[in-house]
Amino acid sequence: MTSAEVAILGLVAEQSRYGYEIEAVIEERGMREWTEIGFSSIYYILGKLEKAGYLESKLEFRGAAPPRKVYSITDAGLEALRTEVGRLLSNPPRSFAALDVGIANLKLLPRKEVLAHLETYLESLRERRKKVRTKFEAQGAEALPFHAIALFTHAFAHIDAEIAWVEDLLKVVRSQRDWFGEEGGKRMSTEMALAGACGVYCGACPSYRRTGSCKGCQSEEKQKRGSKWRCEIRRCCQVDRGLSFCYECGDFPCKVLIKLSESHPGDERYGYRREIIANLLRMKEVGVKLWLKEQEAKWRCHNCGGHVCFYEYKCCDCGTRV
Repeated sequence: MTSAEVAILGLVAEQSRYGYEIEAVIEERGMREWTEIGFSSIYYILGKLEKAGYLESKLEFRGAAPPRKVYSITDAGLEALRTEVGRLLSNPPRSFAALDVGIANLKLLPRKEVLAHLETYLESLRERRKKVRTKFEAQGAEALPFHAIALFTHAFAHIDAEIAWVEDLLKVVRSQRDWFGEEGGKRMSTEMALAGACGVYCGACPSYRRTGSCKGCQSEEKQKRGSKWRCEIRRCCQVDRGLSFCYECGDFPCKVLIKLSESHPGDERYGYRREIIANLLRMKEVGVKLWLKEQEAKWRCHNCGGHVCFYEYKCCDCGTRV
């Protein structure tokens, strides 16, 4: 017997009912949150249960109104219902979630699309929880019989567990640096690694150009300088949100980025920070590769053609100040 058949048989076991009344009770109690019963299938199931000898029916005449068929449970139906209730209480069902099929094939989509779809799924779960809560409160909440409360708390447990699981999955998806060979998810080339997530050109950083202790903000290679791993902006952009650059974020430019761009006012050593938001907008406009070429040319010494570093703003080769 299917769960829908057991549910309908249980409703008729409470009292004799006609088809439309069963639909009203299903809707009123929010039963579709825990079992699948389509409106059109109610009469089919009633007929099937009657044919099996679990229900019997009689026509009820109501004056000028059309007669309606009222169903009552038989002794055989009550015995079968008890057996099925015991089976359902003792056997955990196998779950075949459509989401699992999507997860098995998510490598076919770009990371950004996967994140967007999962965010939509998460929002749907939260809306569903609100609806179940509304039904629960409308029916009396804690004043309900304990088994009725259990139906709602079971639904809440499932939804809450699914919400927590999806939130964790989102973090995992965002943290993947190698997204099935997707451009931007792969480990970046040495050149591309010089484009900082925040808009800083790492090719002009003394830690890269002079000491070699850092290989660029986007590089995942082992390196001496560890401060970049603690960078709040880098972590937010690349780890928490699964992006490569801040301009890809819906919150761009965020308060943290603006604060960085306005830090150390009047100190010429940090002049390069004033340009990071404009840099990101330029990246978005012309692409990262062309922006890197522009930055490479910008941070060249006009005297010898060597590389210029920020902070000191002088050539690493001839020492000329710019």
